[in-house]
Amino acid sequence: MSNDFIFNMKAKKVRKTDSQLLESLHEFAKQKDMHYFTTIDYNKWKNKIIASETISERFGSWKKALSLIGVEGARERKYSDKELMDNLETVWRKVGYPPGKRILSKHGEGISERPYKDRWGSLRNACELLAQYKIFYLYNKSILF
Repeated sequence: MSNDFIFNMKAKKVRKTDSQLLESLHEFAKQKDMHYFTTIDYNKWKNKIIASETISERFGSWKKALSLIGVEGARERKYSDKELMDNLETVWRKVGYPPGKRILSKHGEGISERPYKDRWGSLRNACELLAQYKIFYLYNKSILF
């Protein structure tokens, strides 16, 4: 028995290497003739090794990850607060509960969790703000009318 193993309580779970993620992206990109593809396209691919959200987080953005494999053409979309909250409200009403990132990408208008995270710290925070706004709006509307 080897004494090299360390029982580290803070050890991270084994995860895919950057090389493995880029290799997976490259395999999918070849199917797209090395043209730009969205996170939604990649997530629908049955041979993906991990969700696009993880790749975006690992490399800083989807655009940066794709550029590392030679795929250009991605635009970083800048959404207004209203666009983000309208999308969030639509998805929330559709599913009946505060959406997580997978529900948001499945039922939303192609907007990932990232803009919510960048703007409000997390998707959960954005949900809380939307709920507070709606409660405040409905309360004040009932007082006025």
